[in-house]
Amino acid sequence: MNRRIRVGINGYGVIGKRVADAVSLQDDMELVGVADVVHDYRIRVAVERGYPVYASDPGSRPEMEAAGIPVTGTLDELLAGVEIVVDCTPKSVGARNRERYRAAGVKAVWQGGERHEVAGYLTYQVHNEAIVVPENIDCLRALTRLETSAERSIAKTNAALGVTNAFLPATTRPIPHLAGAEGAHD
Repeated sequence: MNRRIRVGINGYGVIGKRVADAVSLQDDMELVGVADVVHDYRIRVAVERGYPVYASDPGSRPEMEAAGIPVTGTLDELLAGVEIVVDCTPKSVGARNRERYRAAGVKAVWQGGERHEVAGYLTYQVHNEAIVVPENIDCLRALTRLETSAERSIAKTNAALGVTNAFLPATTRPIPHLAGAEGAHD
């Protein structure tokens, strides 16, 4: 078997949970752990799935442990054991982590709402294909959004690609960004 890439997830909310699950299913990746600051049901899901939990902020560790969350270490300790971190923290929190990741010598992918300037590189994944980070790039922003509605997902893809007239055969409802556009229901 080929070498497995050691991956850490910082931020275990809606996006972080899905990213951690996806990484854990890959043959060529090893999920080293997930980091967060919460000590409620959200991080308990990671514990139930057997993911090692780290405290993103050392100040949150006592609260996490008091709530019965087995904390393996701090975010800095997680970073010391990974080659790449996927930052799934809320908007503008990830930007504050950039220098921390660089100092640790870890490549970073922002999977959220950070501005382009945070990473300088962008990948747009329409079909959630694998992220390939070239060796000369130390950080990347992944532009994906998790949509529960196929219509919203297709509408956003159409908008990004400049599609001005679209119809979904599986539905009679208008596509939101084209509502009222000529031919939207043709």
